[in-house]
Amino acid sequence: MNTAVTRIDEMARALRNAWGGAPVRVGGMDGPSNVLEAYAVQERVLHELSAGRRATAWKVSPVSDGADPVASPVPPQGVHASPATISADERILLGVECEIAFRFGRAPRADFASFDLGLDGVEEALVLIELCETRLADWAEAPALWRVADFQSHGAFVLGSGTRDWRSLDYARQEAQLRVNGRPVARAVGGHPTRELPAMVAWAVRHCARRGMPLQAGDVVTTGSWTGLTAVMPVEEIVAAFPGIGEARLRLEH
Repeated sequence: MNTAVTRIDEMARALRNAWGGAPVRVGGMDGPSNVLEAYAVQERVLHELSAGRRATAWKVSPVSDGADPVASPVPPQGVHASPATISADERILLGVECEIAFRFGRAPRADFASFDLGLDGVEEALVLIELCETRLADWAEAPALWRVADFQSHGAFVLGSGTRDWRSLDYARQEAQLRVNGRPVARAVGGHPTRELPAMVAWAVRHCARRGMPLQAGDVVTTGSWTGLTAVMPVEEIVAAFPGIGEARLRLEH
């Protein structure tokens, strides 16, 4: 039997069992040896969690050293419309992030010849709250590729309002606000790590197609946090707002 395939199956089984169960301690386990193995683990866990349904949302995170972004499909049952109420009882919460996502109005073509054609199907930019959690008991010490395999510590998406005038947005001057129970807890102007959000979305079009999961009409790609990770607890009301774009609302319950 192929040793790499066996290892991928073992990693996927451990992470799948940790969804709704006891978290897995990975410090003593062999982890993914490269990002392609981490992606293979993602896909096996996704297949089990979604009962074969396709992913309709993707998490794309910039990498600081100029390498390609890192991507994760997310389980479709974890994608919610704002305002959303989500139970926190069985989650190992890390916090929330406020992000700008892009929704496709029609399926994009992965063989685009120019950058602009890669974005041709984008219909709107919208505000997104990501609820971050982990299935790793030793998350803080876990190797980065284990976190990638675990959907990049994804818990849930809350999709808020947005704008169709997304091409005119100035990401260097865009403001992001995060409020918890009505209190401002984070604010940033031009706070995205790269500000190259359209380029990340165009990259995702080709990436998803290469993985055999091409984007379709209605699919969403989110592009990373503007204010970092903010710790939250039940019971709290969370609002992410991007002036000129929209807002998203999440209530965490016991």
